[in-house]
Amino acid sequence: MGSFSGIAVGVLIGLVTAIAPVHYVNLVFCAGLIVAGYVAVRVAGRSSDEMESVQGFRIGLWVGMLVAVLSFALNWLVRAGTMATPATADLFGVPASGFVLDAIPPVFTALTERFFAGFRSLISGGFSVGTPGVTLGQRFAFGLLLLPFFSAIGGIMGASMFRRQPPVAPDRAQEVPVTPY
Repeated sequence: MGSFSGIAVGVLIGLVTAIAPVHYVNLVFCAGLIVAGYVAVRVAGRSSDEMESVQGFRIGLWVGMLVAVLSFALNWLVRAGTMATPATADLFGVPASGFVLDAIPPVFTALTERFFAGFRSLISGGFSVGTPGVTLGQRFAFGLLLLPFFSAIGGIMGASMFRRQPPVAPDRAQEVPVTPY
């Protein structure tokens, strides 16, 4: 039960850091996702004294995958609503071509646009046949690779805080046997 609540808290943090004005925190090496994975592991491990790095990695992966899926679903629903009624093209302050939740930093968005534009150009034999930009499906595929990676890093960082170091006697120097040559 602890890992479920931790994942839920991590997903909530990941989705909050994907909202338009706050998503710039992800410019710093996807800091919002790393914090989401870290907090998810800390909440999940609150009931136990120890957590392995593998458990933290798995919790972080779940957080990243769920943030990617939920942000895709919400963006898809908003886009479907804006395309159905052109009068509401500015739903939630985001134009029909924009995104409500954007967990991918703008730097990676530009990189993705260039990658897919080059890929389209390669397939078409050098002629640009598609519209510039990234489709929602391409963005979801890129997010499904990128977001779990960074949240898993946060999960591993959170799990490493649970490690206990063996106690060291303060007055006792460790004796090292010396062998004469």
